[in-house]
Amino acid sequence: RDIKQLLYAHQHEESTIKCDSEALLKLINDDNKSREAEIEDCETKLKNNLKEKDLSHNDLLRRLKINHGNKLTELRNEFRRMSSDIMSRSENITRATRERMDQELKEEVVLIEEMKRIETKEIVLAHEKELSDLGVQSNQIINTNLDTIKSLKEESTDMKKK
Repeated sequence: RDIKQLLYAHQHEESTIKCDSEALLKLINDDNKSREAEIEDCETKLKNNLKEKDLSHNDLLRRLKINHGNKLTELRNEFRRMSSDIMSRSENITRATRERMDQELKEEVVLIEEMKRIETKEIVLAHEKELSDLGVQSNQIINTNLDTIKSLKEESTDMKKK
């Protein structure tokens, strides 16, 4: 009988330990599930927080781009205005310089034409005599050149024949 009682006590103790272990495992499992749920909640909150920060960041970037675009447009407009002013002043200076230079050129042309007219008269008078002499010399040179050309052509044809 002692063995039966020991066996019974052992089985009872074993079943008690088993029940306690199952209860403990159930508690641990429930605790793990609640921790997993908390972790999932935290993860969801973090993801939502990240999405909000992303949206906020994108909104900030969009506003910065718009602001930068506006400033860039203002700078371009200011540059165009300054460029236009500079071009206008440059055109006025160029126009005034061109008019002054044209006037100086006209005055120089008149002076040069007067000097040319005087020199031409002197040259015409001095060269009228020489012109008749040059005509005779020119005819002599032309005839000599023609004879030279003719002799060179004859030599060339003779060389080609050889």
